[in-house]
Amino acid sequence: MTTISVFPLADAAVNFARDDVLLARARATGEELIRLYGWQEPAISFGRNERVDGRFARDRARAAGLDVARRQTGGRALLHHRELTYAIAGPTTVDDTLRATYVRLNSILAGALRRLGVAAEVTTESPALPEGAPCFAIPSPGELVVAGRKLVASAQWREASAFLQHGSILIDDDQPLLGQAVDDAYTLPPVPPPATLRSLLAHVPSLEDLAGALAAVITEATGTAPGRIAPDALLGDADVRVRAEHYRDPAWTWRR
Repeated sequence: MTTISVFPLADAAVNFARDDVLLARARATGEELIRLYGWQEPAISFGRNERVDGRFARDRARAAGLDVARRQTGGRALLHHRELTYAIAGPTTVDDTLRATYVRLNSILAGALRRLGVAAEVTTESPALPEGAPCFAIPSPGELVVAGRKLVASAQWREASAFLQHGSILIDDDQPLLGQAVDDAYTLPPVPPPATLRSLLAHVPSLEDLAGALAAVITEATGTAPGRIAPDALLGDADVRVRAEHYRDPAWTWRR
């Protein structure tokens, strides 16, 4: 059984804390949970093990009004703001590899985007990623593109027989804001313009629109309609507050 919940806007620490608690619930209950959300303010997130020392500067990010946090999944730096963001958590099995789960979830997401009018495709291309390049520089295999341009950035983390995959579906191209937080001694590799929902559609879909499209694709594939649950019934506020402190800690965000 799959459950979908649409959350109110939050800052980076709370959003990543909610994703942690979502993962914990999926691990404990065996449910597959989809959380859709957005961002209160522009925020940079770093990949779990990405090296940012000497590339990004916290004082420059602060001066530019950019929130900064290091997420729990891998990948490279990206700017979150005008986007539809998803997180999916669920149990794993012995035969359920990271790649197989990644392909399955991105295929569902591609189907939902096509229902909204976006000609999204799962790419198999794997060009070399320049050293220090941000997330939207090139699509990785399995990510979603439109006419070769990256629309969705996704990453996955596995922990104790459960997975968390989350990703960003761009409404507008805010990625140039990354340059405002770059260290003076560093030059960010160029990023080709990504695809955006605003450039592809006459009407930009909402989180509720995405929830409906995902529900339709899952129902068609499984014969069972996903349930809907309110955010406060899905995740406990106390658990989120505890985890948010981890993502606010500079020792985690700027650890390498």
